[in-house]
Amino acid sequence: MEHEELITYEDQLEQLRVERLEALMELAVALDMDLLTLNRQFVLESQLFHAV
Repeated sequence: MEHEELITYEDQLEQLRVERLEALMELAVALDMDLLTLNRQFVLESQLFHAV
């Protein structure tokens, strides 16, 4: 039973990752930039936020 619950959570997590990627792709198109550049921008901003 615990194994089934773990698989369910893993499936939900994977679905959230897919939805996040789809949203990031849409945002990249809206901002007229490629996904890699957008991701780098998020990483840089995250590093700045955590440095404060």
